[in-house]
Amino acid sequence: MRPHERDGGDYAAHGAPGWPGWGPASGQGASPADTEPPADPAAPDPRLGVFIIVTAALLVIAAFLPWAEATPNVPDLGLLPGGSDEPLGTRDYMGVHGFPGMSVLIAALAAGLLGGAGAVLGRRLAAFAAIPALVMLAGLTMFAAWGHHEVVDSVYGDTLRRLPPPLGQLLRSTMETSLGFGWWLSLALALIMLGAGIVSLGRVPQTSAH
Repeated sequence: MRPHERDGGDYAAHGAPGWPGWGPASGQGASPADTEPPADPAAPDPRLGVFIIVTAALLVIAAFLPWAEATPNVPDLGLLPGGSDEPLGTRDYMGVHGFPGMSVLIAALAAGLLGGAGAVLGRRLAAFAAIPALVMLAGLTMFAAWGHHEVVDSVYGDTLRRLPPPLGQLLRSTMETSLGFGWWLSLALALIMLGAGIVSLGRVPQTSAH
């Protein structure tokens, strides 16, 4: 056998000297992305879970902030029986004083639990935080659309009941309500929570390179 024929097998199996082997069994020349095992899409994702937990905690705090303000458009009448030590000025309404605020609070706690489960048990569980986020948005929308009478009765109900009925109705008709900082903060956080839940459906945790 001639020398070049005798060495041909080595060239085919190992490649030419100085060149990477391209044989299917050698595995040399493959990119690092091809050699790394794919990340498990259902693996725990601590960063996403902690993000959802922090957002839920801020939503709980926002429920105790002013969601609305009520202001009568008349001067302090001073006609309350026995006098009044509560001036007829702008008063704040806290979110937890009504059903919409309580629904947001409970939904935030549920989202925080799902975020913790996503951080420990599996990323897919964190995606379910989008459901309580939708509940929060529904409660916030309901409050913005129909919360005027609830706000007035909550912050001025005692004052209105101490006035003669005609005067109480007159004062009620002058009330103006506006959404407060707590409501806007809750809206922003609920949207962030919804986005985090949607993103977690397609996000794959990155594996550390070795």
